[in-house]
Amino acid sequence: MKKLFLALFFVVLTSGFGCDEARLKEMIKFTQVSGDFNQTKILKSFKNPLISKGVFKIYDNIFEQNTTTPFKASIKVDKSGVFEYKNGKFVKINSNFNEELFLAIFTLDFEKLKRNFNYEISFDDGWNVALKPVGIISKVFSKIEISGKQYVEKIVLNETNGDKTIYNFFNIK
Repeated sequence: MKKLFLALFFVVLTSGFGCDEARLKEMIKFTQVSGDFNQTKILKSFKNPLISKGVFKIYDNIFEQNTTTPFKASIKVDKSGVFEYKNGKFVKINSNFNEELFLAIFTLDFEKLKRNFNYEISFDDGWNVALKPVGIISKVFSKIEISGKQYVEKIVLNETNGDKTIYNFFNIK
């Protein structure tokens, strides 16, 4: 009887997460999305935050960010790497950056996120996903929060060193 209860508890518990994931996926648009962004970087060692602004777009599992303020810079992230726009074309830059994980965060690909995070989904005036890193990524991030309504509107990256990066997305089409 105890084994049956535990089995049923596990099925109910895991199916609840699946339902939340499915509900969230139905609410959000991921393909062909574009808009404006603000990025605020709060560094423990600096008095004032660093703020940048620009435009972004997500299409075909590609994320492009074109910073316009305080300087102009363009990057593109896809499954093959991180690229910087130089001399009229995107050039791959070397980094120890996990492109797949980055794209999974922006598109809420739970199958990929499960490899590196425990998470909770809540629905209150839109939706919120709280990612708690496990494994090696927990050495960099203490928590990642993603929220929105019809689109991903805010991502907060809390780093283990006390720094924080806040992305706000708006005028989304």
